[in-house]
Amino acid sequence: MILSDGAPAVLSAAQMAYPRAAHPLCLTSRFCHLETLTPRLAWFERRKFRQDFWCILDAENELQARRLAQPLQSALREAFRNLAVRTTAA
Repeated sequence: MILSDGAPAVLSAAQMAYPRAAHPLCLTSRFCHLETLTPRLAWFERRKFRQDFWCILDAENELQARRLAQPLQSALREAFRNLAVRTTAA
Protein backbone atom coordinates (compact mmCIF):
# COMPACT_ATOMS: atom_id res chain seq x y z
CA MET A 1 0.00 0.00 0.00
CA ILE A 2 1.27 3.45 -0.92
CA LEU A 3 -0.17 6.53 0.80
CA SER A 4 0.29 9.90 -0.84
CA ASP A 5 -1.29 13.28 -1.39
CA GLY A 6 -2.42 12.30 -4.89
CA ALA A 7 0.25 14.25 -6.78
CA PRO A 8 0.35 13.07 -10.42
CA ALA A 9 4.11 12.33 -10.33
CA VAL A 10 3.71 10.13 -7.25
CA LEU A 11 0.74 8.31 -8.78
CA SER A 12 2.67 7.66 -11.99
CA ALA A 13 5.82 6.48 -10.22
CA ALA A 14 3.82 4.23 -7.87
CA GLN A 15 1.96 2.64 -10.78
CA MET A 16 5.22 1.99 -12.61
CA ALA A 17 7.13 0.62 -9.62
CA TYR A 18 4.27 -1.16 -7.83
CA PRO A 19 1.43 -1.69 -10.33
CA ARG A 20 -0.59 -3.97 -8.03
CA ALA A 21 -0.31 -1.86 -4.87
CA ALA A 22 -3.33 -0.07 -3.44
CA HIS A 23 -2.90 3.69 -3.48
CA PRO A 24 -5.34 5.53 -1.20
CA LEU A 25 -4.96 9.20 -0.32
CA CYS A 26 -3.83 9.97 3.21
CA LEU A 27 -6.56 11.32 5.49
CA THR A 28 -4.98 14.76 5.73
CA SER A 29 -4.99 15.07 1.94
CA ARG A 30 -8.59 13.88 1.77
CA PHE A 31 -9.58 16.42 4.40
CA CYS A 32 -7.79 19.28 2.63
CA HIS A 33 -9.48 18.29 -0.63
CA LEU A 34 -12.86 18.17 1.10
CA GLU A 35 -12.26 21.63 2.57
CA THR A 36 -11.53 23.07 -0.88
CA LEU A 37 -14.83 21.65 -2.15
CA THR A 38 -16.93 23.12 0.62
CA PRO A 39 -18.34 26.62 0.43
CA ARG A 40 -16.65 29.33 2.45
CA LEU A 41 -17.67 29.01 6.07
CA ALA A 42 -17.35 31.41 8.96
CA TRP A 43 -14.40 30.57 11.22
CA PHE A 44 -16.60 28.98 13.91
CA GLU A 45 -18.41 26.86 11.29
CA ARG A 46 -15.08 25.80 9.78
CA ARG A 47 -13.81 24.87 13.25
CA LYS A 48 -16.89 22.73 13.92
CA PHE A 49 -16.53 21.15 10.46
CA ARG A 50 -12.93 20.16 11.26
CA GLN A 51 -13.85 18.77 14.67
CA ASP A 52 -16.69 16.72 13.18
CA PHE A 53 -14.40 15.30 10.49
CA TRP A 54 -11.55 14.26 12.76
CA CYS A 55 -13.75 12.85 15.55
CA ILE A 56 -14.85 10.10 13.15
CA LEU A 57 -11.38 8.56 13.60
CA ASP A 58 -12.19 7.96 17.27
CA ALA A 59 -14.93 5.50 16.37
CA GLU A 60 -14.52 1.99 17.66
CA ASN A 61 -16.66 0.37 14.95
CA GLU A 62 -18.47 1.19 11.71
CA LEU A 63 -21.81 1.92 13.37
CA GLN A 64 -20.23 4.43 15.72
CA ALA A 65 -18.34 6.03 12.80
CA ARG A 66 -21.60 6.43 10.91
CA ARG A 67 -23.20 8.10 13.92
CA LEU A 68 -20.21 10.41 14.34
CA ALA A 69 -20.36 11.30 10.62
CA GLN A 70 -24.00 12.44 10.74
CA PRO A 71 -23.30 16.01 12.00
CA LEU A 72 -20.68 16.44 9.26
CA GLN A 73 -23.07 15.16 6.59
CA SER A 74 -25.81 17.50 7.83
CA ALA A 75 -23.44 20.47 7.86
CA LEU A 76 -22.28 19.73 4.31
CA ARG A 77 -25.84 19.40 3.03
CA GLU A 78 -26.80 22.70 4.64
CA ALA A 79 -23.70 24.50 3.35
CA PHE A 80 -24.30 23.34 -0.22
CA ARG A 81 -28.01 24.13 0.01
CA ASN A 82 -27.16 27.68 1.12
CA LEU A 83 -24.61 28.00 -1.67
CA ALA A 84 -27.19 26.91 -4.25
CA VAL A 85 -29.70 29.46 -2.94
CA ARG A 86 -27.12 32.27 -3.09
CA THR A 87 -26.00 31.24 -6.58
CA THR A 88 -29.51 31.14 -8.05
CA ALA A 89 -30.44 34.44 -6.36
CA ALA A 90 -27.49 36.25 -7.94
